[in-house]
Amino acid sequence: MFETIDPKQLRRIESVHRGFLYQHLFGAGCLLLAAENNVEEIRVERDEDIEVLLHDRLVYCQIKTREDKLTSGDIADTLDRFDILRREHSKSRHSLKAEFWIVSNSEPNGPLAFRMKEDTWPADVRITYPGCTKHSPEYFPPPWRDLNTAVEWCSLRAGKVPLGRLSGPTLAWKLAALVHHASTGESARNDHGFRTTELPSLFEQIILQLQRFPAAPEPYRELQDEPSLDEPDRIRLITGFSGSGKTSWAAECARHSGANLAYFDVSGIPAEAFASSLTRELSARSEVDSAARSTLLAPGMSGIDSLRILDRYLQNNSKTIQIVVDNVHKISASTVAVTVAATSHMRWLILAQPGLETGALAAALGVEGDSLLGFTLDSIAAEFRAVNIPISALTADRILRITGGLPLFTRQAASMADKLYGKRVEVMCDELEARTHTVSTAQELLLNGGLSALPQSAREAAAVLSLSDISLTAHEARRLICDALRVSPAQAAASIRLVSDLGIISCGAEEILMHDSFRLVSGNTVSAMPADTIFRAFTSLKEIIIAPGKKGWDFSRQSFLYRLLPQIGETKTLVDLATHNDEIFAEHGYVSLVRPLLQNVVEKSNAPASDRFWALDTLLFWDFQENTTSEVGSRLTKLEQLLLECGTDDVHKRAAFALKQLLKARLDRDIAKATSIVKDAETWCGDDPARLLIFKYNLATTEFLCGVFELSARHSQEIIAGYYTLLGLREEDVNFASQLSILQKLRNEGEETFSNLKRVGDAHQLLARALKKLGLVKPLARIHAHKFYVLGEAITSAVGVGQDAADDFVERGDYEGALMFLDQYTLPIVEEFKLLEYVVPVRAQRAVVLAYLGEEEECREELDNLEQFAIESPTQRAEFKNQQRLVESILSRRRTLIAEDLPDDDVLESRWQLKQKIGRNDLCPCGSGKKYKRCCLRNSS
Repeated sequence: MFETIDPKQLRRIESVHRGFLYQHLFGAGCLLLAAENNVEEIRVERDEDIEVLLHDRLVYCQIKTREDKLTSGDIADTLDRFDILRREHSKSRHSLKAEFWIVSNSEPNGPLAFRMKEDTWPADVRITYPGCTKHSPEYFPPPWRDLNTAVEWCSLRAGKVPLGRLSGPTLAWKLAALVHHASTGESARNDHGFRTTELPSLFEQIILQLQRFPAAPEPYRELQDEPSLDEPDRIRLITGFSGSGKTSWAAECARHSGANLAYFDVSGIPAEAFASSLTRELSARSEVDSAARSTLLAPGMSGIDSLRILDRYLQNNSKTIQIVVDNVHKISASTVAVTVAATSHMRWLILAQPGLETGALAAALGVEGDSLLGFTLDSIAAEFRAVNIPISALTADRILRITGGLPLFTRQAASMADKLYGKRVEVMCDELEARTHTVSTAQELLLNGGLSALPQSAREAAAVLSLSDISLTAHEARRLICDALRVSPAQAAASIRLVSDLGIISCGAEEILMHDSFRLVSGNTVSAMPADTIFRAFTSLKEIIIAPGKKGWDFSRQSFLYRLLPQIGETKTLVDLATHNDEIFAEHGYVSLVRPLLQNVVEKSNAPASDRFWALDTLLFWDFQENTTSEVGSRLTKLEQLLLECGTDDVHKRAAFALKQLLKARLDRDIAKATSIVKDAETWCGDDPARLLIFKYNLATTEFLCGVFELSARHSQEIIAGYYTLLGLREEDVNFASQLSILQKLRNEGEETFSNLKRVGDAHQLLARALKKLGLVKPLARIHAHKFYVLGEAITSAVGVGQDAADDFVERGDYEGALMFLDQYTLPIVEEFKLLEYVVPVRAQRAVVLAYLGEEEECREELDNLEQFAIESPTQRAEFKNQQRLVESILSRRRTLIAEDLPDDDVLESRWQLKQKIGRNDLCPCGSGKKYKRCCLRNSS
């Protein structure tokens, strides 16, 4: 991921482009009003932004878009320019009278409004703005407050064009694109003008360009990593299964493109007629003159020859056209390749389903196909909200896994939940995953064809691959199929090739993974397999994951392993993993998966005392982490009994018990007891520095909770230094260094190293919190904590400290820094690791930051998207409501400050005063002594 080097520069660029789009839409509005107001010509970007030519006068219009009120300084250059134009007209170089207008999206401030009333104000200069009491001329659209209002007005007006076959929004966007093109002075519009007499043909031309495009769905839902239609490559191949929304995506992109587009669906067209049919379509859309058309369509001329002539004609006349060819998989790859190769100037966008012909076409054209991914979580939630079924981010992700996010399958899932399951989405998901549903889905009907085209051996290989949630190397995929189906490596490889050719699996250089949408369909084959085949497959996957020689931890594989072990009866292995990696299980959200298993071990009297000790030790650790204290006392007593039963000479068990005693002292805010436990530990684990640092960290945490912040900060710094020594790092290795450069300096990357990386992150976070309580600032503390959490794959801690760091930036008034930290460091972790419970909280926090920055439109869009989700947690629901109220407060206060026309310093100072948010980890203001997130925030829903 590439980071924005200069966020301020990015914001300036965005502001410039907003101004240009406003101007182009205003020009489009003038074109829509021209004919009925006796306008002879509209010119753009000549002597002024917009010029309107009438029979007796020339109207010059300057467009001004501002976030704040319009000032005298904003229009000083404009008035000077108007003065020059006025003098030119007075010298009779123009026979027309001059008239001058300034159109602004914001009203004049106090000094400018006063100046406009003075006698010295030019009589022929007028300013119009939203809410202006003096009406604009009829040939101008009304001044708009923002771009949304501009698009809405132009769309409504465009919808009134007589005999129009385009929707209003489509025509409006096309006109804005043409205004943009005319502003460049390219050969087609080198005079920058649109004559009213040509408007009917201009509108007709636009209608011809898009009349064959299918209508885009309303509303159109966004896809993941959606590609752009306007890419520089002359030939592009976009693949997607039936139902992936290829045609809808192209139609939506076409609505917003200024390119000369032609849509051509090959369905039902014989291969031999492809080139000739396409040439006839393109010649009608390209304004080919009659002489050229007669040559193109001469009797006996082959389709390929005609296409070559048309391609040269377009090139010689400096015309371009982009052809969107749909359903290309329905004709032979050789036919399409020959047709495309006959051109050198035309641009091609080819839409096809994956398969053998599509693979052959990609090879023949020398291109790599791009795949359309499924809906985003926002889009999935919006589809279910459209049928009045609010779903959480967790459920949206479940739908994504079942349907692959393909639009058609997602919409049918929403319809099924509504009509067949009484809005019980979870029940529907359960049945689809267990394949106990009684109504066939569109997904099964459409995708079964691909699987049925395979021989039985390849179908079974695909079914085995569908059991893996993780990507596999080619070697691992072959091994899995060989182990499960008891076939040779050559047979396994042949099956993988067949399945890959149909697009059922992605088969890259480094990984093989089944497309999610096929898992539901492959499940039917899985159900028909013998139980021992499934058992062999799961066992093989386990051995692949735990194979020796892996450096470090691959946490996606470990997570899959945790879910895999119970399915092959290896609960003891899972218990062993949990007791040795209790922090990792907590970080990755697998506590609920293992807790019942550990509880069962503790309660089994015939289980070895050592197993019961470690199971109970892990349960106690999670109790302390989750602040569930009801069973802590009894469990600690039981743990001591098990320690005595096992024998106190085992230093590992003794250290584990002492640590739980320390955590109990921390819970009780008992510094004396905590200090005593640590001093005692120093006498018998001093030769194990890593273990001793854990004790010291918990003592420093106890000091923090008891309000001894200075001591806690000092001890935190000592702990950090201790971990640096342990890891072989120096402070200069960490300051301003990337995670990768730190990782390269480590002595080793074993399991214990990753645990220590997480713990040094904990120490940095504790230092940051203690210094903040002391009123001291060390900005790098949070940033270092985040670095080490990411290095140690402590993902939930990384997100939490990322949110805290953003809060720190806000408190210092650095809103751009807060937005940068959320966008570049926090949200990517939420998305990559699918921390779905953080989707709403982090993005709601981002909306607050956008409000501080004055980005009202983007802020409201973010909140609107989040409102599509059902928020099941009362704590998160309460926090989201608080964020909404804070956003409204910030935006309201900001509008008041701007209306009062305060200087920049006063506005900034007032923004500081707007910071009323209570930190999640701060003490609750009610005086309970609990953290805010554990007290009033939880109860405010």
